[in-house]
Amino acid sequence: MMMNSNGSVQLVKMIDMKYLKLAFLYILLMLTSCFNKTSTPKEHLNDISIPKEQYLQDVEFLNRLVLFYSDSLNKKRVPKSQSKIIEVTIDTIFYSSNRKISFLAIKKNSNSYLEQMKSGKDNIQFVGECFIGYKNEINNFNILKKLKYTVTSRNYDDTSEKLRIIYLREMHYIDGKYNLNDRRFWTSSIWDENEGNVSD
Repeated sequence: MMMNSNGSVQLVKMIDMKYLKLAFLYILLMLTSCFNKTSTPKEHLNDISIPKEQYLQDVEFLNRLVLFYSDSLNKKRVPKSQSKIIEVTIDTIFYSSNRKISFLAIKKNSNSYLEQMKSGKDNIQFVGECFIGYKNEINNFNILKKLKYTVTSRNYDDTSEKLRIIYLREMHYIDGKYNLNDRRFWTSSIWDENEGNVSD
């Protein structure tokens, strides 16, 4: 409360310093996350690399495998899915030293529900997903599981960016989880939960 020179009383709303500090920290975190592509500590970054030719072959194989995997899931759904897959793009593959892999995939879908909405836009949507699995000695892959977090958008770049934010930044902050580019990801609990579901 303050008293004006004319003797009237003026109420002044004071900002609680605790909330001001929290707001500042939140803004700082948001700005930092915008410039950092990953929250994985440098000492834990996955440094496994493979020849470019092999990587491109793996991308081609995984494109077909994700398409088959998704189609087989859609056939089992009742009622049927509203989406039809037009194309699959493998965004990034991560390799371990013991045949485990993880990868980000983006499906381009034609969704008849979007046509029914008559939004004036086309019926295309992009769905970003993350998969884990194994690569055997003859360079074949086995998808073990699709991970929990999925991104859906009408724009490919937006889908890719949000997918990377989840799996290269935000997974680091979930208890017991690690980013895909973190070496500790390969021995995390996510594999213990699913190891019995894979056949070599």
